[in-house]
Amino acid sequence: MISHSYSKHKAMGNERKLIKKYLASGKHLKVLELGSGYGSFASLCKEFNVDYTGIDMGQEGIKYCNTQYPQKNFRFIQSEIVSFLKNEENEYDLIFMSHVFEHLSVDDNTKVLKLIKKRLKKNGRFINIMPNPHAYFNALWVSPNCYLAHQHLYNTKDFSYLLKNAGFKTIKHKNLQVGNNIFERLIHKITLIIFNILINILGYETQNIYTTAYFSEAY
Repeated sequence: MISHSYSKHKAMGNERKLIKKYLASGKHLKVLELGSGYGSFASLCKEFNVDYTGIDMGQEGIKYCNTQYPQKNFRFIQSEIVSFLKNEENEYDLIFMSHVFEHLSVDDNTKVLKLIKKRLKKNGRFINIMPNPHAYFNALWVSPNCYLAHQHLYNTKDFSYLLKNAGFKTIKHKNLQVGNNIFERLIHKITLIIFNILINILGYETQNIYTTAYFSEAY
């Protein structure tokens, strides 16, 4: 279980474009966010025709979001994820997590995914964003040894295994670009190319995954 709040993490950069296509279907959607923080994803949902529920352990974040989003179709609940999902009766078109799953204990990861699958409507989607442990400049600082709040890191292969074990049939992963504009992405890519050349000169194994996070869709 998550033993603390991860509310202050803001992980809504260029992935907004990927998520918008689900929200912009024109249908009235029921959306659940596990780890709502200070409302980064809620601010995006406000632009669309949705009923939104946000769950977070942090009292401060829940209080802030209730002030910022007083709409009747938005609700924020202070709760631990497993207990909420066990007691929740509603079904959702979209369940979203961003930089939360890696904070779950290994004992809870499959349990949470099975509960998420149970709470999805037929043809509903689960979208998850989390750190890419294979990315340059990322593997060290996100590791549980360095950042103690992280319980475990998952590459796409490991995460796919967990999703299939939880009953998901269709699984897609997409690497997220670094930077919020073309200039930032270009600088990042040039830096990685130079770094890759140095790695080759030194004779170390190179990695093909440059992005610091990846986007997963399962249904």
